[in-house]
Amino acid sequence: MSHAQHLELADIAALLGKYDPPLLAVCRHLAAVCEPCGEQLRRVEALMKRFRHWNPEVAVAEGLVADGLLDALLATHPASWASQVEKEDDLQTWGVAWVALERARAILDRQAEGPAQELALLAVKVAGHLGTVYHPDWIADLKALAHATAAAAAPPDGTDGRLRQVAAATEALQSGTGEETVAREVVELLARAFEETA
Repeated sequence: MSHAQHLELADIAALLGKYDPPLLAVCRHLAAVCEPCGEQLRRVEALMKRFRHWNPEVAVAEGLVADGLLDALLATHPASWASQVEKEDDLQTWGVAWVALERARAILDRQAEGPAQELALLAVKVAGHLGTVYHPDWIADLKALAHATAAAAAPPDGTDGRLRQVAAATEALQSGTGEETVAREVVELLARAFEETA
């Protein structure tokens, strides 16, 4: 008697990515009755939530490798980060941009020493190289968050750079999805940037 194979993470992501109601229902039913498949579904959903990406296949494919790719990049000299992003296609992903932004925000939130502004600007750089597979409105949201984070992380004496980041964040936000959550986050980050100068 052969044992049924459980669905892999990529299988669950592919089923969810079809946006076909019957397939979604089968996937969710299977996940409800099979613990290993249910765990895979929860992992896919967690990756979609972490990376704020609407496509489960992209969230899985890019999300699983994003931390490692960014770690490898950060292990090199900071002066080479931008040129590596321009040359290496595997760094030009939503996942890598999001992890850079996520880490910048973590440093900022802890009010810790670290390259928060550099990581935020790295996220901007990566976002600037995202291809047509990504929707331009979502890219604009990502850029708005990254520029706003860079503004909030600017050194106290960096008023000129801070103002450039504020302007870039505002412009990107106006080109974005109009999602209220993103707008609120950008406004909070920009308010924080101005608190630093007060």
